[in-house]
Amino acid sequence: MPGGVATDRLTKQEANAVGTYPPARTAFQDSQRAAARARAEKDPSGGATNFYLDFGQGPPPWAAGKKPVASFGPFLNKAGGGDVPKNAKVKILILR
Repeated sequence: MPGGVATDRLTKQEANAVGTYPPARTAFQDSQRAAARARAEKDPSGGATNFYLDFGQGPPPWAAGKKPVASFGPFLNKAGGGDVPKNAKVKILILR
């Protein structure tokens, strides 16, 4: 995805699947509804472009002193891996 944005065009194979395979059609319709809803609603973050995962380690240096504009979770990281330990409770903190 150049620039981090997915294309708004289906490939021939994708269009064929949407036209002939009910699960693909359902997924396509769901994504169209989600995009329309996101476009119609006000951005609840006020243009935030940063986030970090908080699992008790404290904020990263770039986030110090900034107040989150939104928080999601806590979620239980059952899989582990990466920086977040297995079975840690994790919040997603959104910052501007």
